[in-house]
Amino acid sequence: MKLVTLMIGAFLAPSLIAAEMVNLVCIKPVDDAFLANGTDFYQSRCDKYGDSMGNHCKKLAEAKKDVEDCKTATFGLKRVITINKSLLNQMEPQPIEQVVYSCKTRMFTYNGTVQKSWLVASPSFLQVGFTKEKLDFNIDRKDLSAGLGVERDYQCKIEEIDTSSNAI
Repeated sequence: MKLVTLMIGAFLAPSLIAAEMVNLVCIKPVDDAFLANGTDFYQSRCDKYGDSMGNHCKKLAEAKKDVEDCKTATFGLKRVITINKSLLNQMEPQPIEQVVYSCKTRMFTYNGTVQKSWLVASPSFLQVGFTKEKLDFNIDRKDLSAGLGVERDYQCKIEEIDTSSNAI
């Protein structure tokens, strides 16, 4: 039994040590539709209910501040998805981590928070999600366009991660 465990460990060790980690950095630019998203909702609720049911007018004011900040931002939304390149050939869901950033810092709940996710690779796209019930983030493997569901309003790039100086 020890020999079998040793042989399996010896076989897997080089692939674990040589794991090539990359970041998929996906950017959604700031455009008029992105800027309007959120303010339209709170504007209609503020007009209809005021602050009596959920502080809609207060939230509208915060959303408008976010819009002003976003007008000079380099991105609207940015997803940084860290993966081991060896996972790109596996069709079963693999656990990964992603961080989502937004220029809408006041209204975006998960800004900069590491989120546990999963990745499914197919020959034509990568699918990243939180749970199977939510809308997945899909990345086209040919041109690295991406988005939620069938939208392709993000553009991704691959960034190598230098782990050569890591102690462990």
